[in-house]
Amino acid sequence: MSGDEDDRVESIARTIARYLAANPGAADTVDGIRRWWLTPGQVDAPIERIRAALEDLRIAGYVSTSRMPDGRLVFSAGTGPRAVAAPHGDRYAN
Repeated sequence: MSGDEDDRVESIARTIARYLAANPGAADTVDGIRRWWLTPGQVDAPIERIRAALEDLRIAGYVSTSRMPDGRLVFSAGTGPRAVAAPHGDRYAN
């Protein structure tokens, strides 16, 4: 990815992390996240960019996934230590 693309992915990841911090019981598919969790300026982002942000968050412990019977992935707040209390300076914290 280019530097600009990395910045866009990180911006979406920060938005999702903030949404989950404010709504810890939230869970949705990529399409639902795009529609309900992102800012108006992010809803038209390519789906691949949103998936990349979610994958970064999953690796960092902020997001967990589960698979619905129809095969769709549902994303929710992670249960790892980073999801519970982000250390100061964490790139996804506020």
